[in-house]
Order: sequence, then C-alpha cells, then structure tokens
Amino acid sequence: MAQSIMQKYENGQIVKKCYLTGSTENLDKHHCMNGPFRKKAEAYGLWVFIRHDVHMKLHQTPQGQKVAIWLKQQAQEAFERKYGHEKWMKEFKRNYL
Repeated sequence: MAQSIMQKYENGQIVKKCYLTGSTENLDKHHCMNGPFRKKAEAYGLWVFIRHDVHMKLHQTPQGQKVAIWLKQQAQEAFERKYGHEKWMKEFKRNYL
C-alpha cells in the first residue's frame, strides 16, 4: 500500500481520521479513482480513510456520487501538486477540475 498523498500526517505518521467527517471509528480505505484506475490510485496514494457508513453512501446514493466527484477533484489537485497536469491526463485520462 502506497502512502496516501491526500490524508494528513503528523510526525511522519498518517492521521487515521475520516477525510469527510473527522471520525476515528469504523474507517474504510476509499480509492478516489475507481474502476480501471483503482490500481493506479493505490500506486500514487490517491486514497483516503472514510467512515464506513459514509463510504457506503458514496457508492449507493446520488448525493454520494457528488461527493465522490469532489474526492476525484481533491485527488487530482494532490496529484498535480506532486506530478503535474500532463502526467495526470496521461495516467487518468480525464480532467475533474
């Protein structure tokens, strides 16, 4: 598992909190890029912790889909800070910003 480039770190350790709610309980790992890009999301650290019930809503509700798109935007911003826009387009093929 590659380190997340999206989660916060303190003293070199990842802060295990829900990216959306700040909760520290019942966390799932959410890959911000899914489908055929899930492995790349793992490799580039484009993942966050999300509380389990919130994570399920991301995949099951229209409102959750809006949040999922926002997370893709956050992932793109984090990626581009580190690697640039050209590499993002080469790897993920779509601009979310």
